[in-house]
Amino acid sequence: MLCAAAGQMRFIGAASLSLFGWTLHSGRFILVFAGLWAACLAMLLFFPRKLPRRRRCWAVFIPALACRLFLLPLAPSDDVNRYLWEGRLVQVGINPYHHAPDDPALSDLAAGDPFHGRINHPNIPAIYPPLMLMGVSALIRLGYTPLVIKCAMMLFDLGAVLLLMGLLGRRRLDERWALLYAVNPVVLIAFAGQGHLDAVQVFFLLAAIRLYDRRRWGWMFFAAGLAVQVKYVAVLALPFLVRRDNFRWLWAAAPAVLLPFLPFAGEEPERIFEALKVFGKQFAFNGSVHSLLRRLLGGIPPATAVCHSLLAASMLFGWLAFHPPRSRRCRNDPVSGCCYAMGALLLFSPTVHFWYLAWIIPFLALRPSASWMLLCLTISLVFMAVAPAPGRDPGRVAAVLASLCRGSSARHIASPGACRPSPPGIGIRGHSRPERRGGRGGVCSGRPAGPTRHGGDLGGRGLDR
Repeated sequence: MLCAAAGQMRFIGAASLSLFGWTLHSGRFILVFAGLWAACLAMLLFFPRKLPRRRRCWAVFIPALACRLFLLPLAPSDDVNRYLWEGRLVQVGINPYHHAPDDPALSDLAAGDPFHGRINHPNIPAIYPPLMLMGVSALIRLGYTPLVIKCAMMLFDLGAVLLLMGLLGRRRLDERWALLYAVNPVVLIAFAGQGHLDAVQVFFLLAAIRLYDRRRWGWMFFAAGLAVQVKYVAVLALPFLVRRDNFRWLWAAAPAVLLPFLPFAGEEPERIFEALKVFGKQFAFNGSVHSLLRRLLGGIPPATAVCHSLLAASMLFGWLAFHPPRSRRCRNDPVSGCCYAMGALLLFSPTVHFWYLAWIIPFLALRPSASWMLLCLTISLVFMAVAPAPGRDPGRVAAVLASLCRGSSARHIASPGACRPSPPGIGIRGHSRPERRGGRGGVCSGRPAGPTRHGGDLGGRGLDR
């Protein structure tokens, strides 16, 4: 019912709540979001414990499917407008890395396009990896509509739920813990509701870990390479999958990572990363450490430079502390390292949109953390920045709300409980980890928000620059 209510709201920014003369923008949506979060925890706590494994899996999968179907009517992210446009460019043989959406050379093509006018940051060319551009180009042959994108993301998302239950079964953990991902409101709204491409990255990264468990090294590296080609951030998890006995298979990642670049690397191949550099250096929104450094250092560029250094140092520490063969606590399991990598990235990233939490939420099922679960609730405050109050200064409203959200993010992302390793047989309350033979039992587990053009997403405009 809550998912149906969220889906019927259509536009997040239009779901305001008025109390005692105060208007809380997106307030009704935030209340529904909080209700979904509470329902997720209730389903986990009151899940029937004595069901056979197959019935437990169905008891997780059916609610996950129903929630996603109910959320399909929600207005898509304005990022989807860019997905569709750039997929169309690839389809007609135009390189989207060379032509920003507002390029006058594309005016004829843009004239009749229903999504071109709603693209965020139209002066910036494509930022997404080539594999996703080609994938969207293939998808829109089924229909040039956001619903096609959302349905595809929903399928990848449901595939991630199945993979997660497989990972839990491999570790002899109760499949009910998959609910922390399967009915998590962040995941539901980000993928089925708004159609973000991160669902594909989550799927391939979980597939790589599943193949790690089976010691299918070639396919594991290939899946990890596909995850990188969906979102470059997945490259941070790759070192935790490499071991001395599988190093000779590392080449299998190369075709997945490199081949998709070939159709776009004819002239000025460096332009493939041009938008990524702009986004990384000039934009900031809801970062935790970055927002503090920006105030201390007086701007985005110096804060970003320091955060890059801190991230590099933290990744070196993570490799020493959580790399499976190097750490007895991790018991030859890459989950802890992958979780650490995504958490460190979120901690030091200049920009942390709410759907970025989906990068780490799958690991909550394998290593529950109260701080991360609480962040899945408090991140909903960013929805208040979707649309400013009439007659008020949107920059001032956004600044206050962004400060609240950043403070919440900083406390929870930096929590020492997140992704810490567990001794064999010991887990977070009720999340037992029995010993297994073969060492596989335990798991170690920017911009100021301003109004978007259609009022339905934070993924578009108003970045700090």
